[in-house]
Order: sequence, then structure tokens, then C-alpha cells
Amino acid sequence: MFDFTKEEEELEKSKNAYSQITIADKKTDQAILEGIRRANALKIKKKRLLPIKILLAASILMLVFITSVRISDTVAAYASNVPGLEKIVELIQYDKGLLAAAENDYIQKVNLSDEHEGFKVTVDSVIHDESNLIIFFKYASKEEKMGFSEISLLDQDGKPLPFKRNKWSFAESDPLSEVRFSLAEGNILPENLIISFEIGLSTGKVFEEKWNIPITLNKEKLSPKKEYMLNKKVEIENQKITFKKVVSYPTHTAVHVEYDPENSKKIFGIHGLRVEDEKGESWNTNTVQDTLISENERIIYLESFFFAGSKKLYLHFDSIRALEKDELWVEIDPESNQILKAPKDGKLTKAEQRKNELAIQLEADRKFIDHQIFFDYAIDSDGNKIIEEGTFGASTDGRFIRYFVPFPTNKKISGPIKLELLDYPAVIKQDIKIKIN
Repeated sequence: MFDFTKEEEELEKSKNAYSQITIADKKTDQAILEGIRRANALKIKKKRLLPIKILLAASILMLVFITSVRISDTVAAYASNVPGLEKIVELIQYDKGLLAAAENDYIQKVNLSDEHEGFKVTVDSVIHDESNLIIFFKYASKEEKMGFSEISLLDQDGKPLPFKRNKWSFAESDPLSEVRFSLAEGNILPENLIISFEIGLSTGKVFEEKWNIPITLNKEKLSPKKEYMLNKKVEIENQKITFKKVVSYPTHTAVHVEYDPENSKKIFGIHGLRVEDEKGESWNTNTVQDTLISENERIIYLESFFFAGSKKLYLHFDSIRALEKDELWVEIDPESNQILKAPKDGKLTKAEQRKNELAIQLEADRKFIDHQIFFDYAIDSDGNKIIEEGTFGASTDGRFIRYFVPFPTNKKISGPIKLELLDYPAVIKQDIKIKIN
């Protein structure tokens, strides 16, 4: 299992350093978003309980950036217009779409709790639309460190609802935390539902009993989506992309994108994708991960322009990340730690076996760690998956990022081993602007 002791020391140093800094208002959103993205980058794949150590490390990062940045006059004005929601406004100030939702009285105050075993969970407020349910909650505990192994939605009879959790971020006891659920098209949230929390301790214990909070959604705080059909194709260095449609909800904007399966390169992502209006105001990417519809189709989420009332809207981006499909598989000799095959740009510089894990070094800006996990698994020379219970992690050091893949060093593995790249910092620059309406 990857040891995050070094990361915790760096977090503490960062916390002390940032406590001495005041950031200008115009940099507020950018700074907070960076903090939350860095916190999300530390999330770990685990079979059951999200490790308490990682949860707290991510919380420290998020709190550092939130508490070290002075709230702008605009945000303060929003807070004064929505009495009782000041903490919510502080939490969502990195997302101008949600700020607009707050300003337009779209947040429903709940303030209901469940308490037992010495732990209390309170649902403070919710925002919901046809695509999303966002829950703001807080929790308090006795001396033992706690974490959440699962948060789920149930109907009023206690049966699970088929809604996918697509984001959660945690703060320490008093500040608010956030969890989001996405709704597939055609699924409708019932008016009465239960938010169910499963709690675990730093000792590894997970309580069988759940913390269940029943709520009733205010259907008056629900506006229909705005849909813009595009089906517009663009081409970047012979790589074709189709922007199928843009859908605006009060909580976010969904951009439906399809990559041509005949492209010679695998497209990993689109840089700087945003919606702009005729005045140059932009709604940028938020912290929710893309939804993968298929290998070549995905939904990319941006801030919501739902309440903006702009006359003209455009999709705008600066570049894409893409790599030749014949360079997607990396080969490594586990005995000599030699990289036998990798992308031709030479950014994968070193591989090294450690105790029950394989460390792979990438030369890249530390911001690249914000993207999805680099590798998912390894296969041996016979094509068998090498699966070892443990964690997938990453750390940064100067101009390098090190990725850690579970790898059983106590077993004889038939090499060389192969790993498929799930993302890569190969950038193709081209400025593209598409008219929406």
C-alpha cells in the first residue's frame, strides 16, 4: 500500500505557507478550484472503506485553499442575499453557475440530522434538477476519526435508487462537505427519498447500521433544462471530433462529444473547453469527472450558464490531449526495471519495483495529476491481468509525477509486463470556436 506520509508533511507545510498569503479577488475561483482538484487527485481506489488518512489529507488541501482566500465582494453579496446559506456560498464560490443558482433562490434548506454511536450527520441543504442532486452536509464525531465508506440514495421504503454518485468531497467536522448524484436521462427523483450514510473508523471498522436522513424535495425549485442541438464536426491534425449537443441545467452544463473511431490517435481530453457569450464572459470546467458513454463518446461538464440570459453563446477550446493508438501500451521488464516500449516523446523516464507496487515516472507538469489515473492494471506476457489488492496512487516531485500500480513482488511474473495508458500529456494546440445559438 502506498505510504502518504511524505504527502501529509507537504500538506502541513503548504497549510502553514498559505496561511500567510492573501490572494486577490480575481484569482479566487482559480485558487479554490486548484485546491479541490489537488484534493481529488489524492482519491484512492479501494475495495471498501475510503482510507481515513487520505480523506483527511484531501480535506486539509481543500480547506487550505478555501480558508486562505479572501471571499470576493460578489460572493459576499450573494451570501447576504440568501440568509442561512452563507456557508454554502463559501463552499460553491469556485463555481459561478452554482453561485447563480444560489442568487436565484435555487437552493433548498433542509437542516435534518441522524445521530447514534456518538456520530452525527446533518444534511444542511440540497440543489436538484433533471440531471443532478447535490447534497451539502456536515458531520461531528467523538474522539475517533471517522470516514464514509458509502453514501447512497434510497426511496421512502428504503430501496436503493439507480442514481450514480459522481463526486464527493469532505471537510472536517464543522465546515460543509458535498456529494453529487447524477441522474440518467428518463430517471426522475422521487419527491420523498432517504440519504443514507455508511460510516467507518480509522481502525477499519465499518458500522452495519446506517445514518439515514429522510428528506422531501421541493419540486417548485426545479426548472426544465435548456438543450442546444449542434452536431458540428471539427478536425485537428486529421483527428475528428463531433460536438453533438450542449445541455444547460441549473447545476451544470453538459457537453456531449464524440470522437471519430477512425482517428489514428486516442483522444484523452479537450483543454480549456468553455462556454463564452457575446461579452466574453466564460463558464469553465468544474470538478465533476466526465461521463464515459462509450469508448469514443463522453459527456464533459462545465459550469452552468442557465441563469445568464446571454444572447449569443459559443463553445471554445485551445487544444486536445491525444496519442497515436499504436503507442498506448507500455512494456516494462520487471526484473531489470527497463522500459522496453513507451511513447516516442520519452516522457516516461523510469520504472522501479517497490514492495508490492510498481513505480513509474513521468516527466510532466504537476497539474497533469488532476486527470484520471494513469494506469488501471498490468498484464503479463501471456495476457493475464496482474491484480493485487492495494491502492493506486501518485505523487509529484519537481517536474516529475510518479504513479504507483499494485504489483505482487513476491510472485514470479512472466515478463515483460504491459500497461495501457489511460491518459497522456501529449498536447495538440489549435484554437476552436463553435456557435451554440
